[in-house]
Amino acid sequence: MTREAPVPSHIAVIGGGRWARVLTKALCGLVPPSTRITVHSARNAAGMKEWADSSVGLAQVEVFPDWPVFTAPCNAAGIVVNAARDHVESAARLIEHGVSTLVEKPVSTDLGGLQALMKVAEAKAVRLASAHIFAFAKYLDNFAEAVRSSGRVLDVEILWEDASREIRHGGEKSYDPGLPVFTDVLPHLVSLLSPLTAGEPALDGNIEMADGGAYVRFGLEWSGALCRIALKRNGERRQRILRVQTEREVLTLDFSEEPGTIRVGALEKLAHPGWSERDRPSAQMLTAFLGWASGGPADSRLGLENALTACRLSDELMTPYRAKQIECTMAALLSGRADDPDVRYALTELLQSAGPLPVAALEAQIEFLGKAFRSTRGPARAHEIGRAPSSEVALLEFATRNHIEDQ
Repeated sequence: MTREAPVPSHIAVIGGGRWARVLTKALCGLVPPSTRITVHSARNAAGMKEWADSSVGLAQVEVFPDWPVFTAPCNAAGIVVNAARDHVESAARLIEHGVSTLVEKPVSTDLGGLQALMKVAEAKAVRLASAHIFAFAKYLDNFAEAVRSSGRVLDVEILWEDASREIRHGGEKSYDPGLPVFTDVLPHLVSLLSPLTAGEPALDGNIEMADGGAYVRFGLEWSGALCRIALKRNGERRQRILRVQTEREVLTLDFSEEPGTIRVGALEKLAHPGWSERDRPSAQMLTAFLGWASGGPADSRLGLENALTACRLSDELMTPYRAKQIECTMAALLSGRADDPDVRYALTELLQSAGPLPVAALEAQIEFLGKAFRSTRGPARAHEIGRAPSSEVALLEFATRNHIEDQ
């Protein structure tokens, strides 16, 4: 975006984490100094203000703990980049004010939430965009072009692994512990695969799970091609590898470090020669959104089609995934392995699926479940507050839904 291009007079960033900082910094390099940029975080306003005050080039950034105030007529844009479970509610509030809104992935944690949000945007005639950042990656476009010139796609493999500790864009990367890895990553996967295939994907087979849910494998059938996907959190190193078997050859994109490399047979080349900071997908995505929010033409890459597909697939995976996760966790608890890292990962995800818990409360609930599965104290405790589970599975489900604290 050039300095002369029209942009909203006010851009409100909703969120206080690492990615909110990344996008806020990118905004400052894209818009004129006269554009007001505000950051709003109920949980981390102090941390965001300290970061903004100590960083170079962020003089126009203001930080607040409360919701933004928009002047009428509204020439503003909003970027929702808070916790995934809060995306729909936050985006709906912006839309109610007539604010064009870009929502970080996943736009919603389930299909129903996304569809409801789309209805709000349609009723208010407000622009709603999904931040599927890889739709703006030139290195993926280059790879897709190479694949298309190589014939029909027969087979696809994706390895997506995040290191247990990783510094990205100047901050430590983290994940939402209450959000399954496939719900978090599916929007990226759909963005990676949709340029290579046509039509709508369908699940192929069942989901495999290990490490309490930190590792999952599943397959998709997409236009006759089998896509085998492996996702891992808390791994040894960051890996982003996309391997495609066509009628003629095998092509591999390794973008573990942007922009990555493309290998065709024995030949390897840069995926995006001449890569620079302004080529980053985040800058390209923000440029497209701000132009649209200012009355410019719509960019199809901001559309919600991929978000709908990702939410549908996540919903379909959730039931078998939860069943496996609860079964494995119950077996581990019955054998006295409550302190096993895999069990703690699963319980941390299950107990925070409805929202974050203070550390002390989370630890108390994990301790309660460990004791309950070794004695009759758990069912007796549940009976005291009005429900007596008939089995260990019911006890686990009960504790998960109701956030029992072992006081």
